[in-house]
Amino acid sequence: MAVIESSLNHAMQEVRAISCGLELPQLGDLTLAEIVARLSGRRTCAQCKAVYHLMSRPSKEADVCDTCRGPLMQREDDRPEAVRVRMEAYMTSTRPLVDYYARSRRLLAVAADSTPEAILERTLGALNARLNRRSVEESGTDKSPPGYS
Repeated sequence: MAVIESSLNHAMQEVRAISCGLELPQLGDLTLAEIVARLSGRRTCAQCKAVYHLMSRPSKEADVCDTCRGPLMQREDDRPEAVRVRMEAYMTSTRPLVDYYARSRRLLAVAADSTPEAILERTLGALNARLNRRSVEESGTDKSPPGYS
């Protein structure tokens, strides 16, 4: 048990060092229609559990796994109706927390309406911009004209 606690403490120290003390939750911003389309298009092989998507990563043969030829299934919680119910729960329970971080200017909201690679690039760019802004504020060396922060 002590080894696990020590490892956890070490990992947390590394996270704190990397984050420079910056508490910045990230929000991948999507419309409800996009969320429903993404989740309801997911298919999983019933045998080997490989994951496909009807639009972004379809199998070569409809409803058949490319790896093991098993049937592709849609999970119950990925059906459009179930996704909408999950999003209603999100709006009730989690969205107030997102609003809190947005009001306190500690939310990194990034449009998530493209490829994973593009979203990562956009996120890293926004994070670097936020870190640079913070560094300038802390050093007091902001030489930009008023209104250009």
